Amino acid sequence: MDNLFGILWEAHHLHRPDQISMPDYLAMRPHTVFVHTLMATADITLGYHLTEQQRSSAAVRELETAVADLAGWINDLASYTKETDPNGQGPLSLPTLLMRQHQCDLDEAFRLAARMCEERAAAAGPRITELAASGNGPLTTHAGAIKSIASSYIWHISHSRYRDGQQRTVP
Repeated sequence: MDNLFGILWEAHHLHRPDQISMPDYLAMRPHTVFVHTLMATADITLGYHLTEQQRSSAAVRELETAVADLAGWINDLASYTKETDPNGQGPLSLPTLLMRQHQCDLDEAFRLAARMCEERAAAAGPRITELAASGNGPLTTHAGAIKSIASSYIWHISHSRYRDGQQRTVP
């Protein structure tokens, strides 16, 4: 249901990025990249179970939130050039909104987005370490699963669908 809601929201706003606020975008983006589905099915796939108390713990919530943000933002950075229309209209994505919010050029928007990604990765890393070292089997397994999910989004952007000869790098 999470992804369906996210995809419908995105489809409704896709061609109107100028009408989306940064807080709304940041709240909705994780729901459009299937990361919540992957996290929700990790325990079923890997055969572990988190109690409600474990699932609602600050460490698990912060880890999952950081990775969900990263999944969308990494995708936005990787797909920006490909999704920009021929007239130069930026897609509904983090760089587009950052350019508008900060009244900056695309290079600066990419730097800002990269910094945001670094901050979320810096939040996720210690939580993965903490949960992996907890001595609690399900939490340790969950930490590894979420780490793998984050890694899969990084691997995913190397797919040929993102390559169009105009790859951007963050200066």
